[in-house]
Amino acid sequence: MTIAALAIALALAPGMAAPGTDPGLELLSPRSFWPDDPGTVLTFKGTQKYHDAVVVREISYTQEFLGLAVIDGIEVQETHERLEVVQAGEKYRVESRWFQVVDDDLIRVVGFQMEDQNEPTIFDDGGEIVLRRPLEEGEEWQNTSTEIFLLAQDDEVKDFRSRCTIVGTDQLIRVAAGEFAGCLVTRSVGMTEGTFQVFDAEGRPTAAYIEHSVERAFAPGLGCIRTVKRERAVPATHPYRTLAHVVYRSELFRIDKKQDSRSKSLSGD
Repeated sequence: MTIAALAIALALAPGMAAPGTDPGLELLSPRSFWPDDPGTVLTFKGTQKYHDAVVVREISYTQEFLGLAVIDGIEVQETHERLEVVQAGEKYRVESRWFQVVDDDLIRVVGFQMEDQNEPTIFDDGGEIVLRRPLEEGEEWQNTSTEIFLLAQDDEVKDFRSRCTIVGTDQLIRVAAGEFAGCLVTRSVGMTEGTFQVFDAEGRPTAAYIEHSVERAFAPGLGCIRTVKRERAVPATHPYRTLAHVVYRSELFRIDKKQDSRSKSLSGD
């Protein structure tokens, strides 16, 4: 067993094996940074803060990895996500499905449409690349994705362009669920091509571009365990000024394994 895989096993409850960790797995493959054990459930907790003010949103969500499927001739991994947001004392919940191509060369999100509630139609549209080989510090790639911008009142922007870079390898990452060795860290940065009406701290609307950056940490056998997203509104008339900003942070809180319709904790909670 590699040192990184051993560190994950030791971070979990005694006697429990890390989900998706194969002792013979080559850790320089993107596939090794993804749960390949169906039934793995990751729980995250996070917050969103505007203008360094009080927390306006508290977020918790789970990701359940359902494993490999072949849909419309494309081999994909399916993930179910359940999101709960608390804002000003109000709660709302959202459920979604995601599909990813996961292999030894890359992890990439693929598009899908729901023709009915149960049967998705998959189309490989060259979507957002999550990780790409070689997994070396300084490796870069261009991405096109759909993003929801908080500073633009949750406006959805399709075909948002950004550049993703691997900024760290073999990192020790500490989150609420424990310490994880052998992690990768990526950073993605992009700017909107058009302006949005953004409100400053005093509630005044201004036309501004939005700079969007995302830093993610990936643990072997688990996938992304920490996310930090930042948005910065830049006034169209003052390109070196920050009109408003928001920071979203989330980290892995708990690891579970579904067995016989029951959830068995792997984190010792």
